[in-house]
Amino acid sequence: MKILFKNADILVRDEKFNVLSNAFLAVDGDKISYIGTEEPKDEFDEIKDMSGKLLMPGLINCHNHCPMVLLRGIGSDLPLQQWLFDTVFPIEDRLTDDEIKAGSYLALLEMIAGGTVSFSDMYGPQMNVEAVGESGMKANVTRPILSAEPNETPEQSYRMREAIEHYEKYNNTFNGRVLIDYCIHAEYTCDERTARVLIDEMNAHNGNLHIHLSETKKEHDECILRHGKTPAEWFDSLGAFESSAFAAHCVWLSESDMELFRRKGVSVVHNPTSNMKLASGFAPVPKMLDMGINVALGTDGPSSNNNLDMFEEMHIASIIH
Repeated sequence: MKILFKNADILVRDEKFNVLSNAFLAVDGDKISYIGTEEPKDEFDEIKDMSGKLLMPGLINCHNHCPMVLLRGIGSDLPLQQWLFDTVFPIEDRLTDDEIKAGSYLALLEMIAGGTVSFSDMYGPQMNVEAVGESGMKANVTRPILSAEPNETPEQSYRMREAIEHYEKYNNTFNGRVLIDYCIHAEYTCDERTARVLIDEMNAHNGNLHIHLSETKKEHDECILRHGKTPAEWFDSLGAFESSAFAAHCVWLSESDMELFRRKGVSVVHNPTSNMKLASGFAPVPKMLDMGINVALGTDGPSSNNNLDMFEEMHIASIIH
């Protein structure tokens, strides 16, 4: 189907984000076939008058936990560690596949309504993949890894098996709209032996890594006590940054951590609303940008933000920095 949008103000995805006024944008099937100020001469199945409206590239939410829309408002008065272990994990342990898929649908609708067309999600992939496939959105989906149980090897862990199986089954599906990334939830939830197995698997496939890192001072300081290393240094010592990696939060990075990220090309995902809600602190975003570190933006899950509004996230980030 060929559609023409006319009389639109169009935000162009160039270095200066120029705006074309009273312009035209043509779509042929699932491709943008024309952008310009002269009306194209083609025949169109549908013409939409966009007077007084702005057309712009879709937004990308780089760190999310879609099904946690079902937990919106849970434990809102708690700091992260207590919120996660005392409220979130016990509820998540009881969620069924149908409930997870329903939460994914709800989150996708909320993102589409707010202009988000692509996202990176840290949750169980099967239900998410099916929902994304039906939605038309793009997504990088993960199966987060936590420590293997004491009586099993990492290879025997059902989470590890699912992570490997889902990569093989779903990566680059739905015409490339769905990619499967590798994920270690965090240093404080994953032991070294389990982390090494997943990182070796990831590096063998040249995959992408999605992690939580230095979200709270407690996490950062306790990692130093456990390993003699910061979370960033610990992950690096396991080979986690040999492939593409992006780390969510990064509120308590040290100067040496930031230099490590700059040298290794690790991207950071800033989640300002979540960090304020859970009283985690303020990430040193201006410093990271000055150092040339790639900094993206994400909402985090809707239970640690209360919505999936990327425009609000941009607004909050601009205020605190």
